[in-house]
Amino acid sequence: MSLSPADMFMVLLLVVAVLHDLTTRRIPNWLVLVGITAALGANLYQGGLEGVLFSLKGLGLGLALLFIPFAMGGMGAGDVKLLGMVGAFQGAIFVFNAFLWMALFGGAMAILYLIKTGQMLEFLQRLGRGAVLALTGGRGQIFLQSVDKKPFAVFFPYGLAIGLGALAAFYKGWC
Repeated sequence: MSLSPADMFMVLLLVVAVLHDLTTRRIPNWLVLVGITAALGANLYQGGLEGVLFSLKGLGLGLALLFIPFAMGGMGAGDVKLLGMVGAFQGAIFVFNAFLWMALFGGAMAILYLIKTGQMLEFLQRLGRGAVLALTGGRGQIFLQSVDKKPFAVFFPYGLAIGLGALAAFYKGWC
């Protein structure tokens, strides 16, 4: 598969975003804004008004797919905007494919992180407790009085999962 200049620019921006996220745990707004502007311009040049609509649909879906995880505190705003940028370049179908791959890569990264930091057992215990509560309609709470109530948080730079998801969507697709 040959990449267009716009595709190559998007990949370059993804590489910069991933490296920045890995080193500073942030994805800069200027980088995403440059990407979205370039995507809109490239799609305008290639497809006119239809190209802009294609770009805006991809941007909107990319933002929407990660809005709930962001709103629940599980993801940073930079991650949301980065996936929106991918959508602006490649459109809604591509960004959905990238999202599916990103979820797989992100899940694998989370498991590796939990193992590396020694939190896997605690995670599995909390998951089991949650299953007991869900299956008993909350009546199992009496058996779970010792549940650790402190928040369980795992944070890692998710830009890498987004970048890998976008690359996998280029080369493999999904649907």
